[in-house]
Amino acid sequence: MKTRDHILQAATLRFSQCSYEEMKLRDIADDVGVDVALVHRAFGSKERLFAEVLKSVMRPEGWLDGDLADLIPHMARRVLADRSSRLGTVDPLQIVARSIASPKARELIRDAVLNDFIRPVSAKLSEADQHDATLFTACLFGISLMQHVVGLDLSSEETRPADEKKVEKVLAACLAE
Repeated sequence: MKTRDHILQAATLRFSQCSYEEMKLRDIADDVGVDVALVHRAFGSKERLFAEVLKSVMRPEGWLDGDLADLIPHMARRVLADRSSRLGTVDPLQIVARSIASPKARELIRDAVLNDFIRPVSAKLSEADQHDATLFTACLFGISLMQHVVGLDLSSEETRPADEKKVEKVLAACLAE
């Protein structure tokens, strides 16, 4: 693994544990065992590093896999999926939740969500405009935040099929005329 990748990995972990404002490039450099100048050379700035972290953890391609007919059921399954099997991975919502109060981080989060999720959703749903794709994405984020950040159990093994159908209806309504 290259040093740049190690820096990105350390930054991802740091941003999942502390806010954008609290996180210092020196801390990441110390975590990796490099000089802070190398972190600056590799990413240019804290803003660019944060943007790279967001891009690396959001991975919209996993959400947008498959054909258009299966998109809404696929997203309903993913948003209600049990994330306990992903132990050891960083949840992008933790990064968002920790840093959303920062004006600079909020701008970077907005750009990442717009460019890496809303626009691709809008493109996939050729009939949907960006407004509909934004509403669609807001529903997904809201459900995810309630379940995986706030910690409210929105679905269980017994209720998951019915819950997925309810989420499908909500998502479909976001795209309806």
